[in-house]
Amino acid sequence: MTTTPYSEGDPSSPILFVAEAPARWEMIKGRPLVGESGRIFDESLHKAGLIRGEVQIQNVSRKPISAVTDLLTPKGILTDRGRECVADLGARLAGSRPRVIVPLGNLALKAVADETRITKVRGSPMPSRLLDGAVVVPTIHPASTLPGRGSFTGRYTIVSDFTKAARYASEGFHPRQRRLHIFPDLEEITNYLMMLRRLKAPIAFDIEIYNFQVSCISFSHEPDYSMSIPFVGDKWTLEEEIHIWRLIQQLMGD
Repeated sequence: MTTTPYSEGDPSSPILFVAEAPARWEMIKGRPLVGESGRIFDESLHKAGLIRGEVQIQNVSRKPISAVTDLLTPKGILTDRGRECVADLGARLAGSRPRVIVPLGNLALKAVADETRITKVRGSPMPSRLLDGAVVVPTIHPASTLPGRGSFTGRYTIVSDFTKAARYASEGFHPRQRRLHIFPDLEEITNYLMMLRRLKAPIAFDIEIYNFQVSCISFSHEPDYSMSIPFVGDKWTLEEEIHIWRLIQQLMGD
C-alpha cells in the first residue's frame, strides 16, 4: 500500500473514496484527507463500520488547487486542467476494481459520474463513467460541514451515505423495481389516503414547493411504492382540491 498526498489505501478494496485535491495539511503529512475535514471523514467511516486502512482514497488532482473553480466552472463544466486531472485519475484507477465509488463533493462527482448536483443526487446510486460495473454513491464533502462553511447536520448525511456505500460494497447493488404513481385520479387519491390512515403504521411524505405554493405532496408506506399528488395546473376543481387537502389534514393530524 502506497501513500501520497493525493492517494492512499488498498487498490483492491471494494470501496473507493474520491476527494478533490490535497490541501496544506495533506502536503505536510503526505496523506489525503487529514486535518479538520479528514477528522470528520475518519469519524464518518467509523460510524459506517468502515476502516480507513481497508478502503482506497484518491483525489481528483494530484496537486493543491486554489479553488474548485480551477478545475470545475460554476456551470459544472470541467476546465482544461480539470479534464487533465480526470484523465489522470482514470489512469491511476486502471488497476482498481471497486464495487462502489463515493465521490465527495461536486468536483469528484463530475469526475466519476459526469454530474454536479451534489445536494440533489447525494445518496442516489448511479453508474460510473470511469470504471465499468462500479456504482457511484455521491455525498457532500466533509469540509462543507465545518463551522462557517455549512451545516453541522450534514455530517449525519455523510454517515448515512457511507453506510449505504458500505452495504453495496459487501452485498452488491441490486436496484429495486419501484412503482411511482405520479398521475393519480381523485378516486385513487381518496382510497390511498384513507388506507394510509387505517394502516396505523409509519409513512413517509415529502412536499415540493413552486412559486411559494405546494406543487405536490407524496406519500409512501412501503419501499417499492409511492403516490405523488399534484397541485399545479387545472387538474382539480376547487371542491376536489379541498376534498384532497381535508384527507391530507386528517392523515397528518392523526
